[in-house]
Amino acid sequence: MCFRKPVMTLKFGETSVELWVRERAMPARADSIIAPVGTNLKMGVGIAKWVRDEGSGKAQSEALKAAPLAPGESFVGTGGRYRFESVILAVVMDDQKRFTGEWITTAVAESIREAGKSGAESVLLPDMTDDLLRQPVWISQRQRNETCEPIARAMLEGVRMAQGSVRTVKLWVWRKDLLDVWNSAFKANPAKQEANV
Repeated sequence: MCFRKPVMTLKFGETSVELWVRERAMPARADSIIAPVGTNLKMGVGIAKWVRDEGSGKAQSEALKAAPLAPGESFVGTGGRYRFESVILAVVMDDQKRFTGEWITTAVAESIREAGKSGAESVLLPDMTDDLLRQPVWISQRQRNETCEPIARAMLEGVRMAQGSVRTVKLWVWRKDLLDVWNSAFKANPAKQEANV
Protein backbone atom coordinates (compact mmCIF):
# COMPACT_ATOMS: atom_id res chain seq x y z
CA MET A 1 0.00 0.00 0.00
CA CYS A 2 1.43 3.35 -1.04
CA PHE A 3 -0.21 6.75 -1.20
CA ARG A 4 0.99 9.50 -3.54
CA LYS A 5 -0.17 12.14 -1.09
CA PRO A 6 -0.70 12.29 2.67
CA VAL A 7 -3.67 10.38 4.07
CA MET A 8 -4.50 13.14 6.53
CA THR A 9 -3.14 16.52 7.62
CA LEU A 10 -3.17 18.33 10.96
CA LYS A 11 -2.29 21.96 11.59
CA PHE A 12 -0.36 22.91 14.71
CA GLY A 13 -0.15 26.67 14.32
CA GLU A 14 2.04 27.33 11.29
CA THR A 15 3.24 23.71 11.10
CA SER A 16 1.47 21.19 8.86
CA VAL A 17 1.61 17.58 10.07
CA GLU A 18 1.08 15.10 7.25
CA LEU A 19 0.35 11.38 7.66
CA TRP A 20 2.14 9.36 4.96
CA VAL A 21 2.05 5.59 4.33
CA ARG A 22 4.68 3.62 2.44
CA GLU A 23 6.30 0.34 3.34
CA ARG A 24 10.09 0.42 3.74
CA ALA A 25 10.74 3.23 1.29
CA MET A 26 10.62 6.98 1.80
CA PRO A 27 7.15 8.30 0.94
CA ALA A 28 8.26 11.87 0.27
CA ARG A 29 11.39 14.00 0.33
CA ALA A 30 12.29 16.03 3.42
CA ASP A 31 15.21 18.19 4.54
CA SER A 32 15.78 16.16 7.72
CA ILE A 33 14.84 12.73 9.04
CA ILE A 34 14.47 11.74 12.70
CA ALA A 35 15.56 8.31 13.97
CA PRO A 36 14.90 6.87 17.45
CA VAL A 37 17.92 5.68 19.45
CA GLY A 38 19.04 4.82 22.97
CA THR A 39 21.55 6.71 25.08
CA ASN A 40 24.50 5.13 23.23
CA LEU A 41 23.18 6.64 19.93
CA LYS A 42 23.62 3.33 18.08
CA MET A 43 21.42 2.99 15.00
CA GLY A 44 21.20 -0.78 15.06
CA VAL A 45 17.56 -1.80 14.54
CA GLY A 46 14.36 -0.93 12.73
CA ILE A 47 13.99 2.45 11.12
CA ALA A 48 17.18 3.73 12.76
CA LYS A 49 19.20 1.07 10.92
CA TRP A 50 17.46 1.97 7.65
CA VAL A 51 18.36 5.64 8.15
CA ARG A 52 21.96 4.69 9.00
CA ASP A 53 22.31 2.59 5.87
CA GLU A 54 20.72 5.23 3.61
CA GLY A 55 23.27 7.77 4.83
CA SER A 56 26.26 5.45 4.36
CA GLY A 57 26.83 5.44 8.12
CA LYS A 58 28.05 9.06 8.31
CA ALA A 59 25.58 10.13 10.99
CA GLN A 60 26.37 6.99 13.00
CA SER A 61 30.12 7.71 13.02
CA GLU A 62 29.50 11.30 14.13
CA ALA A 63 26.99 10.28 16.80
CA LEU A 64 29.25 7.71 18.46
CA LYS A 65 31.74 10.50 19.21
CA ALA A 66 29.00 12.46 21.01
CA ALA A 67 27.54 9.53 22.98
CA PRO A 68 26.16 9.07 25.50
CA LEU A 69 23.21 11.46 25.65
CA ALA A 70 20.33 11.41 28.12
CA PRO A 71 16.76 10.40 27.20
CA GLY A 72 14.89 13.37 25.76
CA GLU A 73 17.98 14.83 24.05
CA SER A 74 18.86 14.79 20.36
CA PHE A 75 21.88 14.78 18.07
CA VAL A 76 22.19 16.36 14.60
CA GLY A 77 24.31 14.46 12.09
CA THR A 78 25.12 14.46 8.39
CA GLY A 79 22.39 13.20 6.08
CA GLY A 80 22.50 11.12 2.93
CA ARG A 81 23.77 12.74 -0.23
CA TYR A 82 20.47 12.53 -2.11
CA ARG A 83 17.94 11.64 0.59
CA PHE A 84 18.07 14.26 3.36
CA GLU A 85 20.42 17.01 4.44
CA SER A 86 20.58 16.02 8.10
CA VAL A 87 19.82 13.07 10.36
CA ILE A 88 18.50 13.86 13.82
CA LEU A 89 18.83 11.15 16.44
CA ALA A 90 16.09 11.33 19.07
CA VAL A 91 17.10 9.67 22.34
CA VAL A 92 13.86 7.95 23.36
CA MET A 93 15.34 5.02 25.34
CA ASP A 94 17.67 4.59 28.30
CA ASP A 95 20.66 2.25 28.43
CA GLN A 96 18.33 -0.68 29.25
CA LYS A 97 16.19 0.01 26.12
CA ARG A 98 13.27 1.19 28.26
CA PHE A 99 11.19 4.11 27.04
CA THR A 100 8.49 6.42 28.35
CA GLY A 101 5.95 8.62 26.63
CA GLU A 102 7.60 11.66 28.20
CA TRP A 103 11.00 10.77 26.74
CA ILE A 104 9.47 10.25 23.30
CA THR A 105 7.59 13.57 23.44
CA THR A 106 10.61 15.52 24.69
CA ALA A 107 13.04 13.93 22.21
CA VAL A 108 10.71 14.44 19.24
CA ALA A 109 10.13 18.09 20.17
CA GLU A 110 13.85 18.70 20.68
CA SER A 111 14.69 16.96 17.38
CA ILE A 112 12.24 19.06 15.39
CA ARG A 113 13.53 22.25 17.00
CA GLU A 114 17.11 21.24 16.15
CA ALA A 115 16.07 20.51 12.56
CA GLY A 116 14.61 24.01 12.30
CA LYS A 117 17.76 25.57 13.76
CA SER A 118 19.83 23.78 11.12
CA GLY A 119 17.71 25.33 8.36
CA ALA A 120 15.27 22.52 7.63
CA GLU A 121 11.77 23.43 6.53
CA SER A 122 10.52 19.84 6.39
CA VAL A 123 11.11 16.81 8.61
CA LEU A 124 10.36 13.15 8.00
CA LEU A 125 9.36 11.49 11.29
CA PRO A 126 9.02 7.69 10.98
CA ASP A 127 6.80 5.66 13.31
CA MET A 128 9.04 4.40 16.14
CA THR A 129 6.98 1.37 17.17
CA ASP A 130 9.24 -1.38 15.80
CA ASP A 131 12.38 0.25 17.19
CA LEU A 132 10.83 0.30 20.67
CA LEU A 133 9.36 -3.21 20.71
CA ARG A 134 10.95 -5.63 23.16
CA GLN A 135 12.01 -9.14 22.18
CA PRO A 136 10.80 -11.71 21.16
CA VAL A 137 10.74 -10.75 17.52
CA TRP A 138 7.29 -12.28 16.94
CA ILE A 139 4.40 -10.23 18.26
CA SER A 140 0.68 -10.40 17.57
CA GLN A 141 -1.03 -7.61 15.67
CA ARG A 142 -3.02 -6.72 18.76
CA GLN A 143 0.17 -6.39 20.83
CA ARG A 144 1.78 -4.29 18.09
CA ASN A 145 -1.25 -2.00 18.00
CA GLU A 146 -1.29 -1.68 21.80
CA THR A 147 2.39 -0.73 21.73
CA CYS A 148 1.88 1.77 18.91
CA GLU A 149 -1.07 3.65 20.46
CA PRO A 150 0.81 5.47 23.26
CA ILE A 151 3.86 5.94 21.02
CA ALA A 152 1.70 7.65 18.38
CA ARG A 153 0.17 9.96 20.99
CA ALA A 154 3.58 10.83 22.44
CA MET A 155 5.06 11.53 19.00
CA LEU A 156 2.17 13.81 18.04
CA GLU A 157 2.50 15.66 21.34
CA GLY A 158 6.19 16.21 20.59
CA VAL A 159 5.29 17.64 17.19
CA ARG A 160 2.73 19.94 18.82
CA MET A 161 5.29 21.16 21.36
CA ALA A 162 7.72 22.06 18.54
CA GLN A 163 5.13 23.79 16.35
CA GLY A 164 6.52 26.65 14.33
CA SER A 165 10.05 25.21 14.25
CA VAL A 166 9.61 23.80 10.73
CA ARG A 167 6.97 24.27 8.07
CA THR A 168 6.08 20.59 7.57
CA VAL A 169 6.39 17.38 9.57
CA LYS A 170 5.77 14.24 7.51
CA LEU A 171 4.80 11.38 9.83
CA TRP A 172 5.77 8.19 8.03
CA VAL A 173 3.86 4.98 8.75
CA TRP A 174 6.21 2.42 7.23
CA ARG A 175 4.15 -0.61 8.31
CA LYS A 176 0.70 -0.45 6.74
CA ASP A 177 -0.73 -2.70 9.47
CA LEU A 178 -0.40 0.27 11.87
CA LEU A 179 -2.26 2.77 9.69
CA ASP A 180 -5.53 2.36 11.62
CA VAL A 181 -3.76 3.22 14.88
CA TRP A 182 -2.24 6.34 13.36
CA ASN A 183 -5.54 7.36 11.75
CA SER A 184 -7.15 7.15 15.19
CA ALA A 185 -4.38 9.20 16.79
CA PHE A 186 -4.76 11.92 14.16
CA LYS A 187 -8.56 11.96 14.48
CA ALA A 188 -8.37 12.14 18.29
CA ASN A 189 -6.15 15.22 18.13
CA PRO A 190 -7.89 18.54 18.77
CA ALA A 191 -5.90 20.31 16.05
CA LYS A 192 -7.51 21.19 12.72
CA GLN A 193 -7.73 18.07 10.53
CA GLU A 194 -8.05 17.55 6.81
CA ALA A 195 -8.67 14.15 5.21
CA ASN A 196 -6.71 13.89 1.98
CA VAL A 197 -8.03 10.66 0.44
